[in-house]
Amino acid sequence: MRSLGDAIEKPNLELVMYLHAVAALDCSLDTYTEAIPFLERSVEILVIDEGPNHALAKFVGLEIQRQILGENDPLFGETCRYVAEAHVKAFQFDEAEKLCNVALDNHKQNASPAFPKEEADRRLMGLILDSKGDHEAALEHYVLASMAMAANRKEIESSFD
Repeated sequence: MRSLGDAIEKPNLELVMYLHAVAALDCSLDTYTEAIPFLERSVEILVIDEGPNHALAKFVGLEIQRQILGENDPLFGETCRYVAEAHVKAFQFDEAEKLCNVALDNHKQNASPAFPKEEADRRLMGLILDSKGDHEAALEHYVLASMAMAANRKEIESSFD
């Protein structure tokens, strides 16, 4: 039998489901701000390579985040990218494309620049489209990812001046 300390030190699906349950309880009590740290932790510790149950748990966390934070919250966009990556690993490119588009739309909705995250989302979308055989659209996203990376580098360099 595993101890609680083992569950916390070695992330596993049982811990994730516990965190989701606590977050759901907080939501039912209308204490949404209390639920957010549990959701953030549950999304961070999932290991997508551990199988479809981990991917499903991450998706459950995504749906709870959508309800609590809303689709315009940057954390929600980041989680969409993580779940899209899980779908790519499972060769579910249509679902990955939908989630990656949500993440990209999330960047447009947020006023603050998110170049590193946009770059990652663009690269992922390029990979998805390339895998689906849409090489022209994939190339477009790779170019946009490069432009975001260059803009980010320029922004970092100007902050040192």
